[in-house]
Amino acid sequence: MLTQTNDRVLNICYACGFNNINHFNRIFKSIVGVSPTQYRSANREEAQN
Repeated sequence: MLTQTNDRVLNICYACGFNNINHFNRIFKSIVGVSPTQYRSANREEAQN
């Protein structure tokens, strides 16, 4: 969802069943290694190149 939409991370957080953005960010970073915002930025840059 992060790379396929322009929805705010907060909206994606809720769509994934989280009620707290801080908890979502912590869980996402523990799994992926970067924050949702960093992930979105990095993958959009790759898609543009």
